[in-house]
Amino acid sequence: MSDLERILKVRRAREAAIRARMEALRDQVRSLTARIVDDRRDRSVNMQEWRAVSTRRAVLDRGQLDCVGEDLAEFSARDAKIQADIERKLAQIARLEQDIQGESDALRQNLVGQEKLRILIDENIELKRR
Repeated sequence: MSDLERILKVRRAREAAIRARMEALRDQVRSLTARIVDDRRDRSVNMQEWRAVSTRRAVLDRGQLDCVGEDLAEFSARDAKIQADIERKLAQIARLEQDIQGESDALRQNLVGQEKLRILIDENIELKRR
């Protein structure tokens, strides 16, 4: 095995590693996206419950109204937490997508390098035949 063939073998191993990292990053994006869907569903349920409680306040006395106010504050806090979680996950996805783009660039460079090596190997074989 020539030096060029050994280098090509190393480049192929790097290609496999880059592809594996890209797939792992894509898995993380898929997982975060699924969690965002769940968060949005939870937020929707929270908003429906919030609306149900807020419509009941018209028929409550003063003591009950204070309890409803506390409930509404809890709904508001829960909504804010869910929204913050969604925004945090969206920021993570944006970072992961940048990482995927970086890996994609590295893969492209690796493949170009492999092609150059194949050309050199082929030319070297041709020269040896002459």
